[in-house]
Amino acid sequence: MMKSFRDELRCLLIGRGMPYEKIAFVVSLVITVLFTVMMGMNYAKDTPITVIDLDNSRYSRELVQKLDVSRFLKVQAVLNSPADPKVLMYRDKNYAVVYLPEGLEKKHYNRESCEVGVFYDNTSSASLSGVREALNEIVADANNPSSGSRESLQGGMLL
Repeated sequence: MMKSFRDELRCLLIGRGMPYEKIAFVVSLVITVLFTVMMGMNYAKDTPITVIDLDNSRYSRELVQKLDVSRFLKVQAVLNSPADPKVLMYRDKNYAVVYLPEGLEKKHYNRESCEVGVFYDNTSSASLSGVREALNEIVADANNPSSGSRESLQGGMLL
């Protein structure tokens, strides 16, 4: 079997084979390199999100800053009044909306569970897997302050 493979390869490289075999080999190499370069960056980077911050406290501003530092996320706007997430995500202006409720800082420092919410635009879910992972991790830390302290937002987060 190995001998026949060597014979075929020698025939291809020496020139005794048909020219379409060489062309097919070169075309397959070019396509492989081309698709590797094109599909190499298949993750969302600096995905625009909006934060609805009804608490407007020091802790909520720190949380917004942590969201903005992430390599997957870019905070487009911070709203201090209630808004409809569907309107904010209309025409792909934002891919996610993070909701920070009133009294977030008080609940966090009293080690009570919080109700930080995230609304996702599910129309392009395949490219937003990294965004979902980063947001879920940040929101899980914010919603369960008993699992750590303020420093837990800095450690282990996808920055």
